[in-house]
Amino acid sequence: MKITRHYLDVNGRRVHYRKCGSGPTLIMVHQSPRSSAEYEKLMLKWGSSFTCIAPDSPGYGQSEPLNLKSPKINEFGDGLIEFLDVLGVKEVAVYGFHSGGAIALNAHVRNPGRFTALACGGYPIWTDAEMALFASGYLPSFKPTGYGEHLTWVWSRILEQSWFFPWFKTESSTRMRNAHNDVARVHAQVMELLDAGEWTGNIVALPNNRVRVTHPAWFETGEGAPDFKPSQHIHYSKSDLDYTLDVNRIFDNLYADKE
Repeated sequence: MKITRHYLDVNGRRVHYRKCGSGPTLIMVHQSPRSSAEYEKLMLKWGSSFTCIAPDSPGYGQSEPLNLKSPKINEFGDGLIEFLDVLGVKEVAVYGFHSGGAIALNAHVRNPGRFTALACGGYPIWTDAEMALFASGYLPSFKPTGYGEHLTWVWSRILEQSWFFPWFKTESSTRMRNAHNDVARVHAQVMELLDAGEWTGNIVALPNNRVRVTHPAWFETGEGAPDFKPSQHIHYSKSDLDYTLDVNRIFDNLYADKE
């Protein structure tokens, strides 16, 4: 199985996406500030059941940003729908992880009937206090320096995010149970963070994502920071390393005849 890469012109904006597999179409929305590259392993796994299509969100990966100074979640949701329009996809299943799940759900709720089903891993639902905390320091702006000091800062920031959540609140209550020091994973995230540049700040613009869902939807949670309980938050995927969700369990009967 092979992953191919493509470009579309979406209202004058270049959008890059990855494609893999065969069968019913499944749209995959990545978290920010990453790109569709984070789904490559999962696409090779799920491609045996679906035609997986993973676009780079506006301003990330190889996709050009929206023509807005400070786009919000609605604009990212609209960007996803515009991509589907140009792609020629009318009704489709969608999967999103973390902020990708927030973008997918935003588009889902605001475009009834467009998505046949939705699955989210690590869906973010924050309290007002948590939103204020994240906005205060989760993704501070940074600029390249002549001697490269910013690279050391970015590396440490990404590594520490795997140890604490939020990464800048380093105390026992925020310690991650699945902490790691995987150099390859840190490197991949650092490169995508640097590639996103000024667009990295859009991740903290995500709203409190409590919404009513009226179409088939699956939300997956698991063990993250110990003070985020599944009964309070849908915060962290059980299988963060490989996104090994049970594809049949999530999408069973997805394309069955409507009642």
